[in-house]
Amino acid sequence: MGWKTIKEHYDIKHIVQVDKDRDYGEEPVIMIGSGYISDIIVIRPSDGKILKRYTDGGVNKLLQALQPRLDEDEKSGKLKELIDAKDTFGKLLPVYSIDDNKRIRLMWCEHYGWPNVTTGGELMYDNIFYSQLKAAKYHLLRNTKMDWRNWWRYNVRGRFKAIGEQFKLFFKYDLREIWECVYVRCWGVFFVKGGKK
Repeated sequence: MGWKTIKEHYDIKHIVQVDKDRDYGEEPVIMIGSGYISDIIVIRPSDGKILKRYTDGGVNKLLQALQPRLDEDEKSGKLKELIDAKDTFGKLLPVYSIDDNKRIRLMWCEHYGWPNVTTGGELMYDNIFYSQLKAAKYHLLRNTKMDWRNWWRYNVRGRFKAIGEQFKLFFKYDLREIWECVYVRCWGVFFVKGGKK
C-alpha cells in the first residue's frame, strides 16, 4: 500500500497512517491527520476514493492547499496509482508491538517513536510499540498481570460477593418464611383442631 508514496508525492507534513476505522467500513483506510484528529482526510485504498475531505475553511493552510490536489488526482486516477505503488524505505529498524495484551508482533520502521509509523502504516504509540524485545515482554507481562487482577476483582470476587448477598437474603427472609410455615403447620394444627371441638 502506497501510504508513504502519497506522503512523499504531496510533501505532507501531517501524520499519514493506515488504520481500520468502523466509520469507513471494514477495510483499512489511509488517514491524514494530526496528533489530535487522525482522520482529517480519509482515502479508501481499494478504489482510491476520498471518503472524508478537509472542510475547515482557512484554518490549516497546508491541508487547504492539499485538498484540491487530492481531488484532482482522484478524478484522474493518479491517486489510485500512488496507492498501488510500492513504498520504498531506507534503513529499517525492528520495532515490537503488543496486540490486545496477548502477543508481541515484530514490525519494521525507519524511525522509532510517536508520531512515526511502521512500514505497514501503523502509528507507533509509545505504550504499545517498543524498540527492544525485552521492554515489550516486560510490558506485556505487566499488562496481563493487571488484566488478571482486574478480572479477579470484577468477575470472581464480584460473583462471590453476589452469592454472599443471596445467602444473606436467604437466611434473613427465606428461612424466616420457612420457619413460619413449619411453625404454622406444626402448631397451627393443634389450634385449628382445638377450635373445632
